Amino acid sequence: MEYPPFKGGVASYYYNLTQNWPEAGSLTVLFRKYFPTPFQYLMYFFDLRQSVKEGQIDQIIVGQILPLGTVALAFSLLFSKPYAVVLHGMDFPLALVNWRKRLLTRMILARAKRIICANSYVAQLVKEFSANLNRKVVIVNPGVAEAGVVKAEQLAALKKKYDLRDDKIILTMGRLVKRKGVDTMLDTINSLGRRQLSGWRYVVVGAGPDEVYLRDLCHRLSLDDLVVFAGESSEEDKWVWLELADIFALPARNMAGDFEGFGIVYLEANLVGKPVLALDSGGVHDAVVNNENGLLVEPDELVSALERLMDDAELRQTLGQKGQMRAQVNFNWKNQAQKFYTALNS
Repeated sequence: MEYPPFKGGVASYYYNLTQNWPEAGSLTVLFRKYFPTPFQYLMYFFDLRQSVKEGQIDQIIVGQILPLGTVALAFSLLFSKPYAVVLHGMDFPLALVNWRKRLLTRMILARAKRIICANSYVAQLVKEFSANLNRKVVIVNPGVAEAGVVKAEQLAALKKKYDLRDDKIILTMGRLVKRKGVDTMLDTINSLGRRQLSGWRYVVVGAGPDEVYLRDLCHRLSLDDLVVFAGESSEEDKWVWLELADIFALPARNMAGDFEGFGIVYLEANLVGKPVLALDSGGVHDAVVNNENGLLVEPDELVSALERLMDDAELRQTLGQKGQMRAQVNFNWKNQAQKFYTALNS
């Protein structure tokens, strides 16, 4: 139900799997999204039946546990086709919101051949849900694609557009919703004081429902001259912003069960040699290792961690270099697709 041209981390996960699948031509993508009615299950079922017949499919990968897992369960019971379920983040807690969904989820996972989790946090939630599922759980983190090529004139153009001059840049990039922690960053920057912030600017790239609230908070904290809200970015400009940054900071947090599933943008910042700053919440600790590719801290350590990165250029360089190597080696999409393939066929 999420696949390009649909945007987002889940869509990117599946697209990159198809592009790097070890057995070329053996993976068929069935991408549909019907209006949520009781009839959607029948439509998904018939679509699946047609694809299995035409493609001579041996096993099924289920991208969303509900409603698609229900379809795969029914199909498996009728035709004995094995299936694997992929879990990313909020998809699993949302599948447990009431007794009916919990029962259905338990049935889907009990019959699944494999439960592939995109991060260790979700994997732990599954194991806590039922110890009987432990042997089926495999963690396959998202990979990271190659960094975009950035030209000098692109860097100069963005600097001029936002009057960044020779300022050092703390960058946050993501959808403007509360769990991303932009308000936390504004409070953190305010706590540092003007003297510490001399020569630095904070740039927020992204759009979302909290933009008005965040701009208002920025104004109330008297940070308008230090903060740039750059709006939503193109894929091309994303890499320009990451190249311009000196520190990438995204203090995502768990809010009423809503959490960051992984945070591919941390690795994208690492790809261009930039250190990252994050809170230890959700699946973020799979993407960020403290003192290796960045600083992974608790909320009460955020101010001191940011100050440490701002004051120590050598530390920023070291973490950026280590992070770049880690992203290239440990999160290469070919390796991640191979892990996924092996999990299905072992």
